[in-house]
Amino acid sequence: MGQMNEHPLRRSPRALRALALVLGVATLAPAWPAAAQPKDPSREEARSRYERGKQLYEEGAFDAALIEFQRAYDLAPSYKILFNIGQVHRQRNDYASALRVFERYLKEGGAEVDARRRGDIEKEINQLKGRVATLQISANVAGAEILVDDETVGKTPLPQGILVNSGKRKITALKEGRAPVSKVINVAGADSMKVALELAEPIAPPASASAAPAPPAPPPVAPEKSSSPWLAWTLTGAFGIGAAVTGILAIGASNDLKDKRSQPDVSRKDLDDNSSRTRTLALVSDLLLVGTVVAGGAAVYFTLRDPPREQTSSPRGPLRLGVSPGSVLLSGSF
Repeated sequence: MGQMNEHPLRRSPRALRALALVLGVATLAPAWPAAAQPKDPSREEARSRYERGKQLYEEGAFDAALIEFQRAYDLAPSYKILFNIGQVHRQRNDYASALRVFERYLKEGGAEVDARRRGDIEKEINQLKGRVATLQISANVAGAEILVDDETVGKTPLPQGILVNSGKRKITALKEGRAPVSKVINVAGADSMKVALELAEPIAPPASASAAPAPPAPPPVAPEKSSSPWLAWTLTGAFGIGAAVTGILAIGASNDLKDKRSQPDVSRKDLDDNSSRTRTLALVSDLLLVGTVVAGGAAVYFTLRDPPREQTSSPRGPLRLGVSPGSVLLSGSF
């Protein structure tokens, strides 16, 4: 293959494609062994894919051509193929990718790239720099995956700025366990912009079938039963005892009153005192009897409503019933 006399970037689009492909063929030839040498399957596949990429490029199928050229480079790495890849990016108006690839072409080619071709590509690089922007992308968490227009460009913290084409760009941050966050920005050529993304707090992982089963819930604790039945029965007994005692005392006082009335020497004051004591005891006995009936009814109601519960350890003091001529005193702890 002869050397090119003019850089293909300066020709019309159709001539540019043809000349770029010729240059690619000329520079790729040394990458494969001569026919007399044993064949390398990887290099043979690379050659086949490169030829397929040329055909697709000539047909204007730039996306498909890019894939074939990239696969050829992966199988048989050569800086010369980078020129073809850069040309495809340029035809696709992906200026940022073309800039990166052309810079890589000059770096990997080094002294093998002649001065004239290097100068032409450097001019193209300067032109491309006016059509791209540099984004300094950061996130509030480390290890977040950063995407530009849904293509991954790295994980935070990013060591350097990201080249993007001018225009409207979508920047996304992803982190496992957190809700993704995106920003849409407008950038112009040669812009340098900072983009900060804030990921929300971690999301609780959904339950899965493989997760360990949750421990069984403790049995429900039955509410403590009321002490109402016990208290009602205690009051019933106390009122009953009080009614019985005061009734007996009332009967005794009534008998004493009858005896004194039969005695001629008893004073009127003694009779009145004895009569008052008798009425008081009778009244107290009646009241205690009514209390016995009421407390007994309440005790039956609470007993039927609340079943008996275990005896608590807290002691209760004994009940004490005191009777005086004018009152009845019930004391103790319940």
